[in-house]
Amino acid sequence: MIDKKTPPNHPSKFSLKLLNPKYILGWIGVALLYLVSLMPFRLQMAIGRAIGRFLYILGPKRKEIARVNLEMCFPEKNQNEIEEILKENLINTGVGIIEMGIAWWSSDRKIDELTIHYKNKEILESNEGILVLAKHTTHVEMDVRLMSRGLKMGGMYRPQKNKIINHIMINARNKYIEGAFHHKQASQTLDYVRNGKKMIYAADQDFGSKYSIFVPFFKEMASTITIPHGISQERFKVVFIKINRKKNGYEVEAKEIEPKEDQLEFLTNMNKAYTDSIIESPEQFLWVHRRFKTRPDGGDVYPVWKSREKRRQNERKSS
Repeated sequence: MIDKKTPPNHPSKFSLKLLNPKYILGWIGVALLYLVSLMPFRLQMAIGRAIGRFLYILGPKRKEIARVNLEMCFPEKNQNEIEEILKENLINTGVGIIEMGIAWWSSDRKIDELTIHYKNKEILESNEGILVLAKHTTHVEMDVRLMSRGLKMGGMYRPQKNKIINHIMINARNKYIEGAFHHKQASQTLDYVRNGKKMIYAADQDFGSKYSIFVPFFKEMASTITIPHGISQERFKVVFIKINRKKNGYEVEAKEIEPKEDQLEFLTNMNKAYTDSIIESPEQFLWVHRRFKTRPDGGDVYPVWKSREKRRQNERKSS
């Protein structure tokens, strides 16, 4: 059960339970990740791509989800083109594992060196509340570190199944995120913006139908969360952040989503900002999420994943 009143940046306290022998591989993985975080950037990327090639061979369920998403979003591409993006996407997912370590343990100086350009950062430098829209990329943890550099921002996190990674992630994020909220603390995140803070929020996933409407995402009608429009109607800025990884670092660009009274028009513009950004580097988007799990006709476009659904049902019962 999640305490909805838990304050931001609630630390993950170390427990002797984390020293249980069953977590030994987790600790070894974290130690290796830390060592790689000390290496030169190009070597880190090479190691990440090697990991990604193994991911492409393994994990057939995730590949099927990603393939369905790519086919729906790029109907003009043939199967060879789809497979090439899919392969690069899984390789980028491996790179993303290495980027977690860079984000968690690198100095501010290294982060600044890796930031090739931060365009329109001044939009975020005011003292007003801003909803900062992030994109689910393969380097999402690095994105959080980059966009919050020199700025006080809050962000959300989803607990990881691996208790070691979860412990490290929460405490690492608390160093560069002012307010870290559990993904089930939605109302607290909105209050955070209303109190004049900047909140990182990813609105490019399918959150179900309760607080969403169907809006075009690429050429598909996709369940789209309405919270960004609601915040804009309270006269707060909604700013989209685009981040692309290049050979020598990352390009960051901030762009305000123009406020609109009409909800559908605003959310259509928001989704277009997302899709235009994805098109620039489709291999870096996190295609393994079920973006179209809620369908207008109630159908399901994804393969059945019995073990995953059973785990989700258990999580819902315990929440």
